[in-house]
Amino acid sequence: MRNDPQSWDARYAGTDHVWSAEPNALAAELVADLPPGRALDLAAGEGRMALWLAARGWTVTALDFSAVGLAKGQARAEQDGLDYGGRSPTPPPPTSASAPSTWSSCSTCTCPAPTCPAS
Repeated sequence: MRNDPQSWDARYAGTDHVWSAEPNALAAELVADLPPGRALDLAAGEGRMALWLAARGWTVTALDFSAVGLAKGQARAEQDGLDYGGRSPTPPPPTSASAPSTWSSCSTCTCPAPTCPAS
């Protein structure tokens, strides 16, 4: 599969959930005991980690370049009464060293509010 927004849009549009509706088990285990803070979910897809965090009181921004994945996460957030802040980035120009075809995925990154340097 190509790593571009159109390919991911098609993949997310083709099924109810590409991934499980449940959060990533390892990430959930690592974050479960942290106090709610701010989180940035990179490559959020359908928002499963962002929604899980938001349900636990976190202020979350979900970032993905698939508009379909973000829309599915937003629909679930509205259904559950959550705000997960889904956003689609503006990709760098194709001549940039960090063009979308060279982006790598990253799991959820978290930062507890009291220690977050961005607070």
